[in-house]
Amino acid sequence: QQGNLIVADAFKGLLSISKDRAVTILADSVAGKRMLFPDDLDIARDGVIWFTDASQRFDQHNWILDFWEGRPTGRLLSYDPKTKQTRVHMETLRFANGVALGPDDAFVLVNETIAARILRLWLKGPKAGATDVFINGLPAYPDNLSYSGKGNDKGDGKGIFWVALPAPRVQSLENIAGRPFLRKMVLRLPESLVGVEPETVGWVIGVDADGVIRHNLRDTTGAYASITSVNQFDDHLLLGSITMKSVGRIEAP
Repeated sequence: QQGNLIVADAFKGLLSISKDRAVTILADSVAGKRMLFPDDLDIARDGVIWFTDASQRFDQHNWILDFWEGRPTGRLLSYDPKTKQTRVHMETLRFANGVALGPDDAFVLVNETIAARILRLWLKGPKAGATDVFINGLPAYPDNLSYSGKGNDKGDGKGIFWVALPAPRVQSLENIAGRPFLRKMVLRLPESLVGVEPETVGWVIGVDADGVIRHNLRDTTGAYASITSVNQFDDHLLLGSITMKSVGRIEAP
């Protein structure tokens, strides 16, 4: 991307920011309909930008309503800077979140937050165009996703997918997933009566290219909690959070 910073802005769309801080909107709509919640992105070696539109029902200010309603309207999209075309590759996702390309760009992963799982879209090989579940039944809701093997020309699959888990799953919410009338009633109650308060935890997992969890980094002291993003830089993991006022840094295992 010619040294530009590419941003998924939840309100403005997919942006390109040059070194002199000039902002260009690359994409803000699909088939003439404005995107509601651009969320995360990754860039393939051919320059194609893969990104998510978390919900077609609620924007970033009202994201919690997507959890309460539970309708699968999230999407995995791509934008090709050469053709300036935006394509939809996966839809009906339950809050499409983090995105990461795998070894040799053979596949792309997308976090389906409300479903507590990660899906895979194959881009190369005999499975190209097919989708499957990369990892299911996560113990917490996955947010952003990154791959530590970026720039590995060998494509040997030795990198790790780092997954940010901001909050453990809330069983009381999931128990009423298929009961829309009850969900509607609970939503109308004051927050003090609902009693849904996830455990405060700092949580990151590392998953290999075969979908096997290799690292489980979990801290309950509150030193750095509600982790929503994790990226490896050299031998450290850089952490982002929606509640902390700093960037966290820990040694990578």
